Amino acid sequence: MLVSGALCALVMVAAGIGKVTGQPAMRASADHFSIPWDRYRLIGFAEIAGALGIVLGIWSKGVGLAAGLGAVALLAGAVMFHVRFRDAIKVAAPALVALAVAATYVTVQAAGIWA
Repeated sequence: MLVSGALCALVMVAAGIGKVTGQPAMRASADHFSIPWDRYRLIGFAEIAGALGIVLGIWSKGVGLAAGLGAVALLAGAVMFHVRFRDAIKVAAPALVALAVAATYVTVQAAGIWA
């Protein structure tokens, strides 16, 4: 559980930092998806908040599960945007991998709660 949580939190923070700090690649993504930069940047804050919730899941499984479910929803939205804009798999791969990591974390966290 600790490994999947750490990996998920790391993925979420990495994605969030790029958006919050306004990295050129993230600004280009916002333009590509026709999302105003100030709104796109908010996604970065949500990703960082999700990572914090996942870390708190070490002590509170319910908080971790809720944060993980939020991460899955956010990343599913990211994948849907890539599909909507017909991005190549190479472009969508980071979102797909992040979604898989978050889904794995949720599965492990839920198993820990209901075990």
